[in-house]
Amino acid sequence: MKRTLLYILTALCLLNASAQTLDTLRLSTIAVVPTQFKNVEEFGSVIVQEPFLTVAELLTNCSSVQVNNQGGKGATSSVSIRGYSSNKTNVKWNGLSINNLTLGMTDFGGIQSGVVDNISVYKGNSVSDLNDVSIGGVIAMDNELNWKDTFHFQIGSEIGSFGYLGNQFKTGGLIKGFTFQVKSSFLSAVNDFKYKNHKRIGTPNEVQENAAYYNGNLIFSTGWRNKKIKFENHTWFSTKKVESPKIFADSKPSVAFYRDSSIRSVFNFYTPIKKVRIKGFYGINHERFLYNDSLFAINTFYVLNNNHFNVSAKHNLKDWYFEYLSEIQFQNAHNNQFEDVKRRVVSLTKSRIEKRLFKERLKISGTGVLNKIWRPNTVFPGGVIAYHFSMRQFVFKGSGGSHFRVGNFDDLFWPKGGDENLKPEKGWNIEQSVGYSVMIKKLEFTLFGEVYNSIVNDWIQWRDAGEYWAVENLKKVNAQGGEASLEVNFSLNEVKLNFMSHYSLTKVTTLESELPNDPSIGNQLTYVPMNKSKNRISLVYKGFTGNYVFNYYSIRHTTTDNVERKALASYYLQDLHLMKKWNVKPFSIYSKFSILNLSNQFYEGVSNRPMPGRSYYFTLLLNFS
Repeated sequence: MKRTLLYILTALCLLNASAQTLDTLRLSTIAVVPTQFKNVEEFGSVIVQEPFLTVAELLTNCSSVQVNNQGGKGATSSVSIRGYSSNKTNVKWNGLSINNLTLGMTDFGGIQSGVVDNISVYKGNSVSDLNDVSIGGVIAMDNELNWKDTFHFQIGSEIGSFGYLGNQFKTGGLIKGFTFQVKSSFLSAVNDFKYKNHKRIGTPNEVQENAAYYNGNLIFSTGWRNKKIKFENHTWFSTKKVESPKIFADSKPSVAFYRDSSIRSVFNFYTPIKKVRIKGFYGINHERFLYNDSLFAINTFYVLNNNHFNVSAKHNLKDWYFEYLSEIQFQNAHNNQFEDVKRRVVSLTKSRIEKRLFKERLKISGTGVLNKIWRPNTVFPGGVIAYHFSMRQFVFKGSGGSHFRVGNFDDLFWPKGGDENLKPEKGWNIEQSVGYSVMIKKLEFTLFGEVYNSIVNDWIQWRDAGEYWAVENLKKVNAQGGEASLEVNFSLNEVKLNFMSHYSLTKVTTLESELPNDPSIGNQLTYVPMNKSKNRISLVYKGFTGNYVFNYYSIRHTTTDNVERKALASYYLQDLHLMKKWNVKPFSIYSKFSILNLSNQFYEGVSNRPMPGRSYYFTLLLNFS
């Protein structure tokens, strides 16, 4: 029955296009704006409606990326794009790189999406659309200043199962060219849910302990402008504590936890010089991280800093678009395991030219980049060629180019096993997509399909070296696959019906390896489901909205030899959401009731980490503008 259902959903998904693709198709290109050569998933409208969704939940429900969760609300959540590991997913906040310098990844667990105004997902090499020569892709989180409303505020709370409580507040306004916005959020959860321990004799029922979580955020944004110049600043204070529960096989309760606090601030300056638009940028990411496990006498403490500068220039001349950028990052990390403070300098120089033909129906772009890394001393030139072609209801996009990633600080400087002479990962990526939108009577259809192929050489991996683990450039890895989606909208009087279905096929295998008799050759990378299907039906009537969500994930291997009995079983999740909005000017009130994991499905997000069963959440939000 499950297989039959999967085949039906897959057939539907092969016609699919997401709501984000629909938005892209409708927008006409403005002459002074660079063309978007990628299908970018944007979730600003979702954040407005559901600001209490964590970033991990939003990406799980609305995007094709893979989110690996290690427990309930707020637990560690990492994101991988196109099957590549989470440290190959670059994360930016208002243009500032915020990946952890030592671990190379970003933990999205518990960060409420409402602390930002938009989240965008770029897959593959994104240097044409962003200033990022990424391998897996980029998740960009941005705060947007409101230059129209004189005053507005929002306050709300959410309560739910397993001791969950979330609070959020937002206010802002505009006075004589000066605008500001303040956002704050606090989320906490006990996460004491029940689960069956299938790795103990008799599969006893147990209650998860030492899994509490809290996260607090404050973001203050300001801006000022006149006819000539514009200044913006965004500053983010964040703190969280995450307890690490025991895994299935542990006999003793866990006492491990980690604390993470950060201060991030970015400053932007915009001004035109004749017909050239100049932008100056400075950002600082200061992070303190502590991991403690007294049971195993582990105490690791980090202090991380990244000072990020760039200047860019953009110019249009008839049917030509030009862009230049020069960027440098000064990074340093102190770790109580390191002998001293470790430092690195990373720079990127980018030049891009775009030509528009046939009344802007065809756009062709060439981008050249030069990466320079000090320690290890590396120069890596690269580039991307891309095109964008629109014809009636069709939009075709394609690109091909090189990508690049340098190891994180633990890879380079860890006392036992790190290697300062580690080679950067590098390779190439090609992709092709097509979108189609049509209106048939009262039915609006949007379809989207994309295929890609990517190679990574000098794959960085830690391996067992006997007395300790060591990092090496070991493999050549290939990621290939595709996505397809269908969205149908129907509107009649006060009734609006939306159906969305998305399918993705992800195959990531090792092609070559320096390890003798490496069992990973030809096999799927661990924790990457080959098949995913995400589906949603939404009905709107007189201010009421009902959403039913059905998501399917195929098996995920936990060993490089892909032994099936050791794999995590396939699973599906069903969620139900009921929402109501009341407008009593100048106020609006929004309420939501959700049932997650409707069928009480047992599954593991990561091996030996149980996930919660059926849970309930209630949200109330008050807006004034």
